[in-house]
Amino acid sequence: MNKVFAQLLSRLTALKGNLPKSTVDRKYADEFNSIITELETISSETLTDFKISASEIRPRIVSSNYITGEKSYSPESYCDRNFLLMKIDGVLGYFTLLLQPVEIKDQMGFNVERK
Repeated sequence: MNKVFAQLLSRLTALKGNLPKSTVDRKYADEFNSIITELETISSETLTDFKISASEIRPRIVSSNYITGEKSYSPESYCDRNFLLMKIDGVLGYFTLLLQPVEIKDQMGFNVERK
């Protein structure tokens, strides 16, 4: 396995293990997207579906007026923690399946094309 590839997967695993328990600042989603971009480059895989879209990173409502309906938003943007974890697990699962020996894939019920 390529050392840079191993480093990227290690960064992804570390990101997953060190996410804050409640609020996930934008910097975590940005780091995730950066890792995905680097993984795309080194693996030649298209991983766009795994990236966190801009619409998933938004400010939180910090106050609202029930009479006027006005809302105030935080100056910082956040990403839903569970959504980010789902994306991380998806990428790790994808590469786990890609990197498994053919015999294990056959046992899992996948149709494997041999060249």
